[in-house]
Amino acid sequence: MLKELILNNASKLKTTSKRLSFASLAMAIEESKFLLGRDMTELSKLGIVNDDIITLTEILEEYKAISKDEVMLSKQMFATRNKNKAKENIKIELRNLIRRASFIWNNSDVEIHQFHADEITKANDVQIVHIAESIAELANNQIESLNIVGIKQADIDDLKTNIFELISSINAQKTAISNRDIETQNRQILAQKMSFVTRCIYDVGRIAYSKKNEAKNNDYTALINQKFKRTHSAEE
Repeated sequence: MLKELILNNASKLKTTSKRLSFASLAMAIEESKFLLGRDMTELSKLGIVNDDIITLTEILEEYKAISKDEVMLSKQMFATRNKNKAKENIKIELRNLIRRASFIWNNSDVEIHQFHADEITKANDVQIVHIAESIAELANNQIESLNIVGIKQADIDDLKTNIFELISSINAQKTAISNRDIETQNRQILAQKMSFVTRCIYDVGRIAYSKKNEAKNNDYTALINQKFKRTHSAEE
């Protein structure tokens, strides 16, 4: 019953419960498993089946497996720190190379004008990669004249390697941000599912016991009120 209801209402599950936190929803699902097992005889008359307990177990496993935002944020911050470090290293390397090459390159040339220190300082990720690649190409084409100021082919090769590492770190940061966004969406979807299932079990329990058994009716009301006391009534 529950799995079918989830599938049939998937497009309608747009908001999470305003009364239950994510952790409390997990507690409500755990409590629901107990109530279904205890009251299966009565609830089966309303469409509840044993497979619904399995569905609840699967939802709890989803909850346990999903990454917390603190974990995803930590990964994003780590990737950002690595990218910023790689970017700053490239900037230092470019400034040093330009400072040495300025004895050979004419600072009035259009080619080198765009590579002044201010431009490097202000450059965003895309711009710094473009500047670094352009300088590497320019230096590579003039390596013989640059040898005079001690710039060797190995220096240009090191710059190219660092450019590749910067690009990799930029992509890693983008991936970390994307993964965090995906996990945030997954948590929202799971919370919607948990809230919906809790409401379904609450409704079924209320229908079954609101006029028959006050104690059991209170057990189902607790799913919404977030008051789990484990003082359930005995099966009669």
